[in-house]
Amino acid sequence: MQKHARVVVVGGGCVGAGILYGLARRGWSDVALLERTQLTAGSTWHAAGLVPSYTRNFNVGRMIAKTIEIYEGLEADTSQNVGWHKCGQLRLANSRERLDEFTSYMSVAEAQGTRAELLSPGEARKLWPLLAHEKMLAALYNPDDGHIAPADVTQAMAKGARDRGAKIYLETEVKGFERTASGEWKITTNRGDITCEHVVCATGNYARQTGAMLGLEIPAIPIIHQYWITEAIPELVERKQWLTQEEFIEDWAVAQIMPGPNVVNLSLMIGGRHFGVPGALAALAGLLVVPLVLVLALAVLHARFADDPGVAGALRGMTAVCAGMIGAAGLRLAGALKKNTMPLSWCAGICAAGFVLVALLKYPLVWVLFGLGGLGCILTWRRLKT
Repeated sequence: MQKHARVVVVGGGCVGAGILYGLARRGWSDVALLERTQLTAGSTWHAAGLVPSYTRNFNVGRMIAKTIEIYEGLEADTSQNVGWHKCGQLRLANSRERLDEFTSYMSVAEAQGTRAELLSPGEARKLWPLLAHEKMLAALYNPDDGHIAPADVTQAMAKGARDRGAKIYLETEVKGFERTASGEWKITTNRGDITCEHVVCATGNYARQTGAMLGLEIPAIPIIHQYWITEAIPELVERKQWLTQEEFIEDWAVAQIMPGPNVVNLSLMIGGRHFGVPGALAALAGLLVVPLVLVLALAVLHARFADDPGVAGALRGMTAVCAGMIGAAGLRLAGALKKNTMPLSWCAGICAAGFVLVALLKYPLVWVLFGLGGLGCILTWRRLKT
């Protein structure tokens, strides 16, 4: 680790990496970042990544606008995808007091240079059709708001800083700070000492501990976030064209009796459901290209080493593993048989017949699939008809 730097940033989260990147962009190449473990290992890794521009503070509003500007240009600067999605944000006014707040905010947004619109309930519903607006008086719309992947943007800013000469030291825990006679700071770490002109503390959840090393009482504490897990919302499922559990089981059952691998059949059905024939072909190509290359490579290797006893033994072991995986998959899907139209005893009989025909009597798989699959379809159809 280097012994001196103009600026040392303590903390390798999104804020620390952003400060390092900002300094490096302004020509401060003699800067370093010290991270106790790995980049994003603190609160950054589980942050939501929301970037809202709503604020009544003029300087904070300018800072948010500058943040959005940096994020939008970060991929071009670093060649790394940061997961930035400018989707806009709606804030609802369900009371007269909230509407007054949003109305007065419009002049603040204009002074900040922040785009904002005050929408009627009908205009807001055009942006988000599933919005319940019976009690809504108006909605505030910030079209430049969005969300970003916190870990990705941190890594991108770290790369941008490194490309400009900044140094990042991981697994480097700060143990203490000391002011030297020259006015510089000596930072003690588990990897040695480093002196600098300026110290920037960006330790997030550990800000109180870091501040205590400098004799500062920082009123920052971590809080516990909560989230809800709900059942599938029918309107959202329809809008996003998601599959319900029943639809997936139905499609999977059809994929089982179609010729070809089940996963390929299912991908064709789902791709076709959403995007028609091009979607089905794209799904098929996406599934088969990489496996096809692997199979061809394995075929070449098998042709060359098939006579080796070790290879032959390994192949027999792999066959046993595959058989176990197929059996396990069958057991996991067995729960769906409870909702099948046919009685459980009929389903068990067809399963047993398939095992006898394939495993014991060595009948070709294609004939067993067509025979027992066709029988299952006929019996189900008759049950549904009655």
